[in-house]
Amino acid sequence: MEQLRGASASGLTTDEFPEMESFGPGHFGGTYGAIYLHADDVDDTWQRAVGAGATVIRPLNETFWGEREGQLLDPFGHRWGLTQHLRDVTLAELQELTTEAFSGLTAG
Repeated sequence: MEQLRGASASGLTTDEFPEMESFGPGHFGGTYGAIYLHADDVDDTWQRAVGAGATVIRPLNETFWGEREGQLLDPFGHRWGLTQHLRDVTLAELQELTTEAFSGLTAG
């Protein structure tokens, strides 16, 4: 069982209990999204998660929108995004950086 605690909320994830119709993401072919958590020290949170058995999906990197972000898969099959705010980005800068980041992509 994993317990999550935050300033104003808490939650948990558990092993599967098929006898209670409670299944993890793997039962359904995987997860389709990620639960995002913001951390004051994302590197420490990341290392603790990896040390507890999480698998790296996307390594921590600094993003153009001002966050340090990465994604992990926990031993129960849940996908987690961990982020830390690094800097404020103005709307004009965000628009410019988004256009630049996605300019090489093609539809299809």
